[in-house]
Amino acid sequence: MRLRGSLYPNERTLVMTRAHPASLIPALLQLMLASAAASFAATAASSTFLWWLGTVLCVLWMVLALRRVLRWVRTRYAITTHRLVILRGWVSSAKHEALPLDALGPRRIERNTLGKRWGYGTLVVESLGVQHRFRQLPEVSYFAAILDRSWRENYALRAGYMG
Repeated sequence: MRLRGSLYPNERTLVMTRAHPASLIPALLQLMLASAAASFAATAASSTFLWWLGTVLCVLWMVLALRRVLRWVRTRYAITTHRLVILRGWVSSAKHEALPLDALGPRRIERNTLGKRWGYGTLVVESLGVQHRFRQLPEVSYFAAILDRSWRENYALRAGYMG
């Protein structure tokens, strides 16, 4: 997958990824709750109030699950030779936030027990005094290593562009 949109002169996309599929587990749980609410509504047909309650809960949980899945599908993270980019949106109308590599401060990796087991984690990056959290990145150590390598090895490209 290539970063669409305007790249700086001599800028290349090094890696692009999205959140680990484990971030969809809450959506799966919401769909299970929606199924239970639909079953409840179907069996509570004798009471109009209980039928409406089950139906509303079913629709609510389905909408929440769909929203979570769409957010996962529409959000990607990229490292270029010049920037760390967060892309949000569909391919043709993607909005993106870019953190210049030269403005990046301290970085650290956070992992919980499930993340260690399934191979994902959170990359916390400071840029201009603001903390940015890239949650549930697959192979977060590899992503951080590429970020560090890009910051070190591509300085000449960035300095040439800036000067």
